[in-house]
Amino acid sequence: MSTSDTGMIENPAQMTLPEAFRRAEQMRTDAVLQFFDREFTYQEIREYVDALAAAWQDREIQQGDAILIQLQNVPQFIFTALAAWEIGAVTVPVSPMYKAREVRRIQSDSQAVAWVTTPNIWERQGTETLEDSSLEQVYLTKLEDFGAGLPEKFAGLEDADVDIDSVPQLYSLIDTLESFAGRTPRRATLQPSDTANFTYTSGTTGPPKAALTTHGNMAFVGYTYPAFHGASGPGHTVLATAPLVHITGLAMHLGSWLMHAQKLVLTYRFDPKIQLDAMVESQASWTTGAATAYLSMLQVQDETPRDFSSLKFLGSGGAPIPTELAQRIEKFYGVALSPGYGLTESTGAVTSTPIDEQFRVDEASGIISVGRAFDGASLKIVDEDGNEQPTGERGEILLRGPGIVAGYWQNADETSNVFLDGWLKTGDVGFVDEDSWLYIVDRTKNMIVASGYKVWPREVEDVLYQVPGIHEAAVVGVPDDYRGETVVAAVSLSDPDKRANWDDFEEQLRQHCKKHLANYKVPSRFIVKNDLPKNFNGKIQHREIVAEVASQ
Repeated sequence: MSTSDTGMIENPAQMTLPEAFRRAEQMRTDAVLQFFDREFTYQEIREYVDALAAAWQDREIQQGDAILIQLQNVPQFIFTALAAWEIGAVTVPVSPMYKAREVRRIQSDSQAVAWVTTPNIWERQGTETLEDSSLEQVYLTKLEDFGAGLPEKFAGLEDADVDIDSVPQLYSLIDTLESFAGRTPRRATLQPSDTANFTYTSGTTGPPKAALTTHGNMAFVGYTYPAFHGASGPGHTVLATAPLVHITGLAMHLGSWLMHAQKLVLTYRFDPKIQLDAMVESQASWTTGAATAYLSMLQVQDETPRDFSSLKFLGSGGAPIPTELAQRIEKFYGVALSPGYGLTESTGAVTSTPIDEQFRVDEASGIISVGRAFDGASLKIVDEDGNEQPTGERGEILLRGPGIVAGYWQNADETSNVFLDGWLKTGDVGFVDEDSWLYIVDRTKNMIVASGYKVWPREVEDVLYQVPGIHEAAVVGVPDDYRGETVVAAVSLSDPDKRANWDDFEEQLRQHCKKHLANYKVPSRFIVKNDLPKNFNGKIQHREIVAEVASQ
């Protein structure tokens, strides 16, 4: 591998992403991006980035314009994002799972002028999305355009019979790259405070809002996250487990890859068997994703011996982790899980478990800590009146630091409600111990009030995970005429015998909860499902469970 000394970046939040790209180019000449059997150097990536950036400028895309990127974890995502940033455009990552109505809402809010997507998505919803919109250009690309040795199960997934010439706004991405090969764009003059992404929240408390994620936000988190875990510099390989359209993948995979000139391995979308094989074959140093992803990989393990000795750490976030699950993951992979915490508005992680330290468990509650704040970031716990709480006392978590975004796009009211004097109000409840390690109790919005008593779903879920045979558990509150809300638990099972004898197992769950929980916390009802509903990042969707139960 051809590398040079990385050196320390004294203040990564003062870099822009194009500056990080140029720095990475100078550090490595070997392959730095892998998509199955296809590999790319930074120099090859630069050729694609410059060609696309030049094409966009030729087609009158301006600095500050928004560009939708609706792709899986493919090389084209990297090329498109970097090209946008080179000319000062703003990327708008959109989940490939979104349908026309969801894409139209984001497109309308962002006023995006271009959309990069796949032939099959265009065939399914393109006309509806384009109609009466500000979109002037649509670029189509499929995974085979830059892939080789693709798994059979992915072959042809994005194909569709689309006549590019039938719609004036349609372009082929690969044809555009070929047409503008060798062209050099006019580099935008950027500041770290300029917006790099409109990163839309998941809408847990209302319609999705676009967080104004700056170049400095991305650079800080991308640099700090691996460094915090002892994985600095180009001698490491990061496996992308999280989707690049999600802030975790965007900042902590793509951003870290840029800031440390590391090798990035893409696997299109999460499949537990393919991801497990890629982890071993690429000799990945680290990855981060939802704990459910690690559990899924663990469960597809076969008799084939696997060598995980290259792993330095496995980051996790997105939802609290039961102790039993964390212990199973550590036993299987040979490295302790590094739970962390962050939001879209903090550009992903702002805390994590330090390198070479075991995750902590609060003895009283059984809650696993999500670690300490990164250098340069800070947090505090406050009560309802904004007064800071002492060690061990629960309250709302407030965050501050270089990863906190500039606010919400065209939403002054929500910006003023959530961002106060430099602090981000998270809406999450937690506490800190004497060493400033953070423990997440739950979302304030998830709290159940049953007969006047407060029930935190996380506490009940942790108790359920203690029972052998439970694969996943989600606890929700549903309306109840007598109690106001009642506690309901939805579970999926790892043992088919438990499903076949569900009545007996349900009673076992109820008795186990009664043994470990106050009566008002014990679920009044248990629901068994093949799989619990999740979003594209693997996070269990409690709202869908509430809606399902309420409709029955």
